[in-house]
Amino acid sequence: MGFIKNQLLCAAIISFSVPPALSQTPSPTLNCRDLQQVRGPVISFGEGGGFVGILQKVEVNARGEVTYTASGIQRKSRVSPATVTALVKLANTEGFFWEMSDAQPKVHPNVPSSYISVNLPCTSRTIVTAPGDGKSGMFSELYSVLSDLFIPKK
Repeated sequence: MGFIKNQLLCAAIISFSVPPALSQTPSPTLNCRDLQQVRGPVISFGEGGGFVGILQKVEVNARGEVTYTASGIQRKSRVSPATVTALVKLANTEGFFWEMSDAQPKVHPNVPSSYISVNLPCTSRTIVTAPGDGKSGMFSELYSVLSDLFIPKK
């Protein structure tokens, strides 16, 4: 009985470590795990909106090319493709694909909002938050990790 229990535990751990979007392949020609199939950024995040415009924006593609834009200045850097894959898995672990609310806040045009977008070959999701809208938990944790990795220190 112990062997079967261990096998079930291992299967449960593996199934929870892969986002639902990554564990399903809606088309036989589309591999949802292959981030190289994503056109454009796999991960993007930033702040801005309304009359304020873009305050800062970061885009990371599957090859690990990072573009940081703020105040009209663009900086480029690189991370490994494995880092991009790990960040997608982290987003899933934080509940990005299945737990964070889909509700879009009503944001005053002069108040900047924050967003995170994750694009996979078979699905994409963008979550927008505004100051004081109650998404302080998982969204803030993921945004903080992404910021620490990609936003240059002043």
